[in-house]
Amino acid sequence: MSPKKAILFSEFAKMPLDKAPIIIDPWLAREGITFLHAPSGKGKSPLGWKVGQCVSDELDFFGAKVLQSGPVLWIELDTPDVLMKPRISLLNPMPKQLYY
Repeated sequence: MSPKKAILFSEFAKMPLDKAPIIIDPWLAREGITFLHAPSGKGKSPLGWKVGQCVSDELDFFGAKVLQSGPVLWIELDTPDVLMKPRISLLNPMPKQLYY
């Protein structure tokens, strides 16, 4: 990502933009942050782990193509390690480049 400088909204609106590099076509872009939102216990974490595994191991994500694979960093904000470890231990196969 290139450094940003402050510009007026009117200038930004006129700028041509390159298409964002896509990791999973058509919805996961390389730049930015992707959040999953749902009530507690609805499977956000396992879904996120599957996304991470697909990107890590260059596997299709439910039919969507992974266009760029590589290491993935999982940032956990609200689940303690004592709950995370038994859950991620069930992943099979274990992702090759998914870091915690």
